[in-house]
Amino acid sequence: MLEALAASRTRTEALACEETGACAPGFPCVPLDPASAPIQNASWVLLGGRFCFEFGAGTLAALAFVPPAPVGPPFYRLLAAHASVPILLGTWLLSAAGALSIPVACCAAVTVAALPCFALPTKGTFRWLALGAAVIGSGLAVILGTAELFQYGWLVASLATLSALGSGLLVGGIGVAMALGHAYLTYPNLKISHLARVHRLTIAILVGKAALLGATLLLIGGTFEPLQRALGSMGGMFGLFTRAAVGLFVPFVFALMVSSSLRYQNTRSATGILYASTVLVLIGEAVAMSLRGQAAGLPL
Repeated sequence: MLEALAASRTRTEALACEETGACAPGFPCVPLDPASAPIQNASWVLLGGRFCFEFGAGTLAALAFVPPAPVGPPFYRLLAAHASVPILLGTWLLSAAGALSIPVACCAAVTVAALPCFALPTKGTFRWLALGAAVIGSGLAVILGTAELFQYGWLVASLATLSALGSGLLVGGIGVAMALGHAYLTYPNLKISHLARVHRLTIAILVGKAALLGATLLLIGGTFEPLQRALGSMGGMFGLFTRAAVGLFVPFVFALMVSSSLRYQNTRSATGILYASTVLVLIGEAVAMSLRGQAAGLPL
């Protein structure tokens, strides 16, 4: 009799929890139907680990567009070391979050093992094969990080994968362009065309990333419940506005200013603007990471 009363009270409290979203004192806040349980927000450790892999992969991919600029082996060593740090940090963060799978760990190992081969002061195809292996390894790690979204359908997963890769290319591309701009202080006779080539890449990535954001909101904004929940509050809408304005629109305006500076052969002004763009893009990605944690891991 007492057991039946306790079970009945537990069921009543659980129903109240589902309706109000508040847990009754002394009772666990567990929905009666596990399938109806709300998706838990992703931890910052997990989100940080995935962003680190995106950052490293984007830096390596953008680095492939630097040649044939004669910037010397030290530049490539610096950028290779710069890319290896987020890969190693991302591996540690995913491990700390309990989300480091064996395939992702293998991709990270391939990337880190290939980077020293690329950074060696050697010529020929070997170093570029090493860079290719690092790009593929880190890129696969980013793709595997969005594989869990296939449970929501191929459209959600495809948009998530492209958006994650785009975020990495955006941060990495602008960072590489800024580093190359600083190289003009060391190599004053370096042709403007090299920086202009990498800068055109960043413009294309900015446009593509903005298009992906618009496509995500248009195609699944009204049907993907976690995204609706993330953007359903005033804070969520403000976060989306900040992500689009600070992380995409203003850097695009700055990119046009960089193009104007390069037409006048002014690499110092271009580098300064790229520095400001890097800060804005990082702010935008930080806001997007917060939204991603509330939207079941969907990158925006």
